[in-house]
Amino acid sequence: MAIPLDAFQIRSGSVLRSDICVVGAGAVGIAIAREFAEISHQVLLLESSDFQPDALTQSLHDVENIGHPLRMDTGYSDFHNYETQ
Repeated sequence: MAIPLDAFQIRSGSVLRSDICVVGAGAVGIAIAREFAEISHQVLLLESSDFQPDALTQSLHDVENIGHPLRMDTGYSDFHNYETQ
C-alpha cells in the first residue's frame, strides 16, 4: 500500500527504510516501483515535486546543452536522426 509523505513533514534525522529506493516518480519510476511492490518488496519512491507543479521544482529541468543537439519539439536528444557534418 502506498502512503504519500511530504518530506517537509518528516523530522530531520529520521531514517526511512525500504528494500528498494526508486528516484523519480515519472512513468518509468512508478512502473518499476509497482513491479517491485507487487513481488513483496518494500519500496520507497522519491519525487522532487509536489502533487501540483510549481516553478521552483520545474526549474530543476532547466539545462544548458553544450553537446548533442536537442529536438525542439520535445526537448530531448534525438540520437536516431543525428547526422554528423
